[in-house]
Amino acid sequence: DATQRVCDELPQVDRGRVELRLADILQEAAAGAIPWAQATVVVLYMGMRGNLALRPLLLTHLRTGTRVVSVQFSMGEWKPTKELHVHCLGHHQDLPEIPLFLYIVQDMHRGLAGGTSEELQRWIAQKIVPSVCS
Repeated sequence: DATQRVCDELPQVDRGRVELRLADILQEAAAGAIPWAQATVVVLYMGMRGNLALRPLLLTHLRTGTRVVSVQFSMGEWKPTKELHVHCLGHHQDLPEIPLFLYIVQDMHRGLAGGTSEELQRWIAQKIVPSVCS
């Protein structure tokens, strides 16, 4: 299973402190199955639509100071604290480097919990439409 494969690749992880969850996070959040208060770091690889759908939940439920790392896709108008580009040979044929966006939940960001549908439409207009129509 996918969880076991990831765990096998990370033998140095303290399993008493780290919980690896490979699941539909939106579905689990809707079911109340996510222990938000326990999280210190959340890593996402969801795509722009998934990030914007999840952002209100993250900003509503995560504690101040919790770190959120998003692989390849930003969180819209929530500006990252830091952006890194990691060389990932073979991960994507068209992207030799993958962006990682680091966010730290702060009280001042909580107002960004809404308004994500308009951001998604702007992102599609700016990023998707030009690449498809060129």
